[in-house]
Amino acid sequence: MKSANDTENIVFSKAQRWVIVSLIFGVCLPLIDATILGVALPDLSASLSASVTQIQWVSVLYTLVAAVTVTVCAWATRQWGAKTFWITGLVIFTVGSGLCSVSPTINWLLVSRAVQGVGAGILMTVMQTVLVHTVGKPPLKTAMATMAVPTVLAPIAGPLLAGYLLHIGDWRMIFYINLPIGLVAIVLVRISVIAIARFGLVRSLDPPVFLSPYFYAK
Repeated sequence: MKSANDTENIVFSKAQRWVIVSLIFGVCLPLIDATILGVALPDLSASLSASVTQIQWVSVLYTLVAAVTVTVCAWATRQWGAKTFWITGLVIFTVGSGLCSVSPTINWLLVSRAVQGVGAGILMTVMQTVLVHTVGKPPLKTAMATMAVPTVLAPIAGPLLAGYLLHIGDWRMIFYINLPIGLVAIVLVRISVIAIARFGLVRSLDPPVFLSPYFYAK
């Protein structure tokens, strides 16, 4: 049985730390996006001449599509691997954000939010798989603890960030802000995972095992 000192003495390699940073960036994107839009709904309604019902669907559709996407993530991870699927999720979410930011009509925005929802569902589900694949089971609790604070604060920061962005611009800024963050996360995960593979630190574990609660049981 591992002691508290063993946990405290866990040191991640530089490449592993960059993967964790990338995961934090990636998983915070959908968490912030789930709460950031509420502040901007009045501006959206006025700018796109949308009804109350249509504006409500901007938030609801994102959540529904993300929930449906979660149901196919285990199968997709088996097919393409966790790293590839994680990068795919980042690309989809970032592209969806770009489409949202240039939406000329409410229907365009709804479709773009659905694209974002697909990316969000992938990011929220595959994050832990990539983390285990990167650090292995023993340091998993330490890695999860490292990610805990940013992921808890992200939804709280959403409305605050929205208020600031609306102050300096319009509702499109809420989606523009995702573009550099998403691109940074994509670059970081590609570089760091390649570095980990080069030094033989990536664990060759079956992705479905990561998605099982029994894998994390003591």
